[in-house]
Amino acid sequence: MKILIWGMGYVGIVTAACLSKLGHTVTGVEPNLEKVAILNNGKSPILEPKLEKILENAVESKRLKTVSEYTILENEYDVSFICVGTPIQTNGEMSLNQLIQVTNSIGQYINRNPNYHLVVIRSTVTPGTSRNILLPILQKVTENKFGEKFGIASNPEFLRETSAVSDFLNPQYTIIGGL
Repeated sequence: MKILIWGMGYVGIVTAACLSKLGHTVTGVEPNLEKVAILNNGKSPILEPKLEKILENAVESKRLKTVSEYTILENEYDVSFICVGTPIQTNGEMSLNQLIQVTNSIGQYINRNPNYHLVVIRSTVTPGTSRNILLPILQKVTENKFGEKFGIASNPEFLRETSAVSDFLNPQYTIIGGL
């Protein structure tokens, strides 16, 4: 499968590396040019056991690359995983700014892509975010092509620092919800 990972922070990097280790072709979309360069050299900007070796092998085998702009992507990807940060603001609410921005970009990508595309959220969000925020944005940008051109799913991450690779490859449980 050809997979896009939107946001190459902790969750995005681990997800991208492990999916490529499982044999998928993965492209990360990350606006930070320094991080793009580090990842494309098979190095890890985060400390996580086993991760750098997986990244090195994935880049070497051309199963993993990272780009800074989604507009340069070819139109053959099957799935987008949203892995952007959702930090808590000073008022205690979760910031969805990055999530909203990426969802708009994914909608633009779907419009260019002739194939059906699945959008999966892995970012930490509250229940209902896929249905109440992602879906309306994607419907608006794609002129209501839900079910025809795209679907959405939620696959929350359960990764612990220093065991994230192991947690991904050997999960105690996996939760997936979809529309």
